[in-house]
Amino acid sequence: IGEGITRTLKLPAIAAAVLLLGMQGASAAGIYVGAHGGLNLTHETDISGVDLSFDPGFAAGGVVGYRLNPNVRFDGEVTYRNNDLDEIGGLPAGNEIRSVAFLANGYYDITTGTPWVPYLGGGLGVAIVELEPASGSTEDDTLFAFQLGVGVAYEFNPALAVSLDYRFFGTESPEFAGFDYDYLNSTFQVGLRYSF
Repeated sequence: IGEGITRTLKLPAIAAAVLLLGMQGASAAGIYVGAHGGLNLTHETDISGVDLSFDPGFAAGGVVGYRLNPNVRFDGEVTYRNNDLDEIGGLPAGNEIRSVAFLANGYYDITTGTPWVPYLGGGLGVAIVELEPASGSTEDDTLFAFQLGVGVAYEFNPALAVSLDYRFFGTESPEFAGFDYDYLNSTFQVGLRYSF
């Protein structure tokens, strides 16, 4: 009987140890790389009272990062965004606006004891914003950039995770042809992350 009780007590202990080891592996410190892409919506703005609206566009980029502990990670990001200018003051336009952002990000991952990991974060850096008119030469401006984000990741195993998130991305006001205007974006994207 004593051996049976001992064996019965050992089984939950072994199962708990395996579970803890698995959780530790999933959130162990280390380097990771990732790629992301999705829908980019440039917010409406105006120049001297003239409204500008944009067509839906896209964003695509990649990251290299480091996880400090189960909850905190940092990465460096490069992301390209592209949108067509739909209308200027209600009239059709043929311009295109695009940007390349270089950001340093920080994230807080919320452990749930499941493969689902919600997170929030933000970043600071610089962006090169370009305006390509329907005719004429392209203008660009290098500006301070920022972003805030929230999302959720699903960890298939300790190394591989897929994510879905929202980013609010913006820069200082770019200046083209002597006019300043706001450059703000909402980005909805899917990401893939691999941890070493």
